[in-house]
Amino acid sequence: MSRARQRAEFARLVEVLSSVGWHDDERSVVAWVERLRELPDGEGLQLARRLLRAYRHGALSPERWAELAGEPPRIASDVDDAVRRLWDAFAAAGFVQPYRTEENCGRVRAGLARRWAWQPRWYLMSQDEDLLLMSDELVPTLLATAAERRVPKRQVLVDIVAHHARDSCWQAAYHGEGLEARLRRAAGWAPQAREIGAPELAAYLERLGGHAVAGPVDREGAEQRLLDLGRCVEPPRSALCLRAVEGGWEGWLVNSALNRRLRIDAATGRMTPIEAKRRR
Repeated sequence: MSRARQRAEFARLVEVLSSVGWHDDERSVVAWVERLRELPDGEGLQLARRLLRAYRHGALSPERWAELAGEPPRIASDVDDAVRRLWDAFAAAGFVQPYRTEENCGRVRAGLARRWAWQPRWYLMSQDEDLLLMSDELVPTLLATAAERRVPKRQVLVDIVAHHARDSCWQAAYHGEGLEARLRRAAGWAPQAREIGAPELAAYLERLGGHAVAGPVDREGAEQRLLDLGRCVEPPRSALCLRAVEGGWEGWLVNSALNRRLRIDAATGRMTPIEAKRRR
């Protein structure tokens, strides 16, 4: 779509909605829906969809919202919350489908991730959308977005960071490459996690960083390493099959399909992969 057409479409939205105004309450939501419903020939439906499309594409800035609402938002996230309520109302009115799936959305950047977190009706993929958000570069954005308690997907954001930390450390341990650096990288996210009120995540990330520190490791410490490095979620202790060996410990680095035994040096805590085995 050309920029000229985008400007024309937004100008029409302003023309229709700015006269109604916005007061950040449910009365405004109802008023906007009713104003769009009054338009002939299905134009209200089209305008509702254009408003949501502008938001999804990152074009609904606080400055543009001020044109629609008659005044700027108190804080930038007020726009996200307003769109969340409007999206619910538009779906209830039959203007839009109840949910939107953004298949093949490509690389997810910080702004898209933040907007997605505010919209329960928006999916980046029909399944496993969290995989699109699991990257080092997005972690600060995910945690910063989760800092606001009213974000609908707050716990999902926290869980994605934990999942990414766990899987990236598992991969480094499995291949025996750069594990200490990866553990320290994960620990670097702990202060932000604690600052936003996610103490369990912060404790887990700090524990990962502790596994990179050289020092004696007893059986309990070896077991904790295997629990913290299991892929996707913490595995059951029974799956570790931890046993004492000369100079240390051995146990399973657990994945759902492909496991590898990990040797943990009792004197230094250094972890080394031994072999791979398909689970039956």
